[in-house]
Amino acid sequence: MNVLLATPYDFSATGGVTVVVKTLGERLMRAGDRAVFLIPQSGGTEKREIVDGIPLLRLPMREPVVERHPLRSRVAFLAYLLPTLLRLKRLLREEQIEVVNVHYFDRLWLYFFLLRRVLDFRLVVSVHGSDVLGKLGPRNVKYLEERVNSLDRVVYCSDGFRRQVVSVSSPLWPKSTPILNGIELVETFSRKHETGDYIVCVAHLREHKAQDVLLRAFHEMKEEFPDVRVEMVGEGPFRRELEKLVEELKLSGRVHFCGDVPRARALELIAGAKVFCLPSRREPFGLVILEAMAQGVPVVATNVGGVPEILLRDVDGWLVEADSPTALSAALREALTNQAKRQSYIRNAKLRVEDYFSVERFFRDYRKLYSDVLTDQTKVT
Repeated sequence: MNVLLATPYDFSATGGVTVVVKTLGERLMRAGDRAVFLIPQSGGTEKREIVDGIPLLRLPMREPVVERHPLRSRVAFLAYLLPTLLRLKRLLREEQIEVVNVHYFDRLWLYFFLLRRVLDFRLVVSVHGSDVLGKLGPRNVKYLEERVNSLDRVVYCSDGFRRQVVSVSSPLWPKSTPILNGIELVETFSRKHETGDYIVCVAHLREHKAQDVLLRAFHEMKEEFPDVRVEMVGEGPFRRELEKLVEELKLSGRVHFCGDVPRARALELIAGAKVFCLPSRREPFGLVILEAMAQGVPVVATNVGGVPEILLRDVDGWLVEADSPTALSAALREALTNQAKRQSYIRNAKLRVEDYFSVERFFRDYRKLYSDVLTDQTKVT
């Protein structure tokens, strides 16, 4: 099986989409299949390279419309459209690509919809969050619905996420299926680390990740836990607002912004924490929750999106309602002090990850999907 995996994210970027794409491609190659990785560039020339042992193609691909420069970007797109289509057509033929799997959808992938008219390949779109729930989400969902006949499948990383994006009456529903993400258990379970008195949050610094709620919750409990601090791992446009809130709440010295760190370092920071917290206002899946569960770190998260499909309330961890500093603070207090619950949840969480969220199961689900679309045997889930 020959698969093209396309994503707008560079492999140096941190985040769940990058982890999913790299893991999927590595597993395909390990199984004897061919995986070609494509990352679009806004300019420059075509470039092939090896990144972390993975063959990667960087290809100039103009976006149809850039919101800041709509007229200029449209003219540039039309000027480069034919050469780009011809290059992609040649790539698909040379590599004998049978399935194109686009991860994280935007209108950049119009090229593949156009190529479906002249080439015989299957097109699978995997959506991951802000691409269909963020500012441009409604536009992208409408775009996919209008081109549903050119799609073979749309993949969501949880059923809760799927139901947030499309209803059963949507033309996308019959071609939609959830595939839960998975993680490499050996890497996480065997990690050595030093422990510390801190709560860790690993997420891009964006409003929907709700680090502001965590700060307000920590403010409510800071006097009770004078030796506990908060480690914020990640970077993003919400950082300045969060830094202002730290000053306002007089949390300076108790909150540390780590910025973007390598994945290995992020896993070390998770493994060493007293508690892992993800206070999101929306969360399609929450791969980082699995990484905390696998490493034996108690998890406090919000009952949104796909999170309750990972974390069972009062079984594997603490689930609270979103946007409630008081509820989050109460859960964090208990996670820090209730040793019996901590140990019970840690044991249950590890077993749940082993049983349901291994990368082997994740890969089998994706490979079966590819096989099904190639033989026209997809079924509505």
